[in-house]
Amino acid sequence: MQYIMDRFNVSFDFYALDWGDFLEVQRMWLASGTAPDVLFYDVAPVRYGEFFINATRNGFYRPYNLANLPNMQAAFASAPAAAHAFMIDGNLYAWPGIIDLTVMAPYRLEGFVYRKDWAREVGHAQPDSIYTYDQWIDMVRAVQ
Repeated sequence: MQYIMDRFNVSFDFYALDWGDFLEVQRMWLASGTAPDVLFYDVAPVRYGEFFINATRNGFYRPYNLANLPNMQAAFASAPAAAHAFMIDGNLYAWPGIIDLTVMAPYRLEGFVYRKDWAREVGHAQPDSIYTYDQWIDMVRAVQ
């Protein structure tokens, strides 16, 4: 971690949130403008839909511009029900993570966010931002 901090002139503060109050803490961060730059956030409409919709309408999130993302357009077309779950007022604000657990559910409603400029800096950025597991691990290790 020290290498990343020195190399990119950044600092990290890790916050381990308790399952009992993680949603309230994340809502407080978003409402107060103190949210971390990277946040693993559960935006499942069934569980947190009202907050997600309100936060989106209040400008907490930016929509995806699928016009510039042909691979995401194709993925959207292949799983419209999952992707439509994250559309608000006709815009897409989150992306379901796809996992191979078809017995349980073929899509995840959480996912990781990463700094694309860091991935480019270490030579591991995928032009379409789609990574295999091994590519993702290689990129994470290279950024470390």
